[in-house]
Amino acid sequence: MLQKTFRFRCQDDCVKVRISAFEAAPSRRASMRESRIALKRIPASLDESLMALRDFHKAVLDKELPHFFLGRLVYFERRSDELPERLTSSAARAAERKSPLKCNLTSILGLEFTLESLLAQKLVKDSAVLEGINAYLNHKWNAKQHYDGDENAPRTTPEEISFINGTIALVKKHLIEKYTCNIHYNKLHYWVAAVFHQKPPKNSPTPKWQARRALRNLCKSDQEAYKIFNPLYEATINGKLPQYYLGELKRMRDYSDDLPFHENKYKRLALVWDSPAYPNFKCRGNVMVGISLTLQAAMYEGIVKDPSIILAINKLRYYNFNAFRGSKGEYWTTPDEIKLINDTLDTVMDYLKREYRLQ
Repeated sequence: MLQKTFRFRCQDDCVKVRISAFEAAPSRRASMRESRIALKRIPASLDESLMALRDFHKAVLDKELPHFFLGRLVYFERRSDELPERLTSSAARAAERKSPLKCNLTSILGLEFTLESLLAQKLVKDSAVLEGINAYLNHKWNAKQHYDGDENAPRTTPEEISFINGTIALVKKHLIEKYTCNIHYNKLHYWVAAVFHQKPPKNSPTPKWQARRALRNLCKSDQEAYKIFNPLYEATINGKLPQYYLGELKRMRDYSDDLPFHENKYKRLALVWDSPAYPNFKCRGNVMVGISLTLQAAMYEGIVKDPSIILAINKLRYYNFNAFRGSKGEYWTTPDEIKLINDTLDTVMDYLKREYRLQ
């Protein structure tokens, strides 16, 4: 099989990664075996293109490809609609604390690659959405045309920016409605699972029989775990999951927003560990993961159904937090990331109060 070579610099050492042509540009449906092999070849690099590739293969293994592509679409949607007189690279815009431009050819090609990969994974079967994607892939972009010199360079037009936004909105709406809002599960599968003590389908609402059985098993085998999971299972049995998740999100919202700082990473970590608020700091990776999993569970249980709220949850779930980069304590959570966590929690809590008439 053809191979492509990627070179990037990490910690002053030049690292070479050989990735097959399929892994670099998926042209057919990815199998779990191929994804396992690919993950072994891709190092834990800070290179953005490799991070996206690694996230793709993780999504294949976790059966979360729709959520992965939703995250990629949000990534391009956040880019600026500006049409400045002078184009600047994404790196230069980031240095100026500005959003990358949608009108740059790299953005256009990046979204094109994402849509091609989406089609290759056979996640889109709606004819209208397929037509919209194909229209984007076959569009003759001004930015792709040959030009002589910077002064005569063809520029992306306002109409093309609207076309980009419309395509993103179309595909995003389809993925949310098809794979996230409508959680389908096979009742026959549930019945067979109950009879033979099997697990229900993944990413589906927890049946009451499973909650009752789990409580009985935990009561007999692990009293500590029983105390932890009892409120969740009781809420499932009594039909009070909205109240349970609202309470959990309120509790997490009250965690500390502080960002203790010191130039030395070990002293910085000690400031957190020695604080009275420990371990409930939102800047901790464990807390971020806990918040993300709670929001994910509310979504999978069918408590959150609104497409815009689901999109806000997925934006948080697939955000590349600084705390997850490098070794422990090497990078620190930013105020903007704390604001993202708080805004997402507030959005979901407001939705639960409004949808289920809770206080």
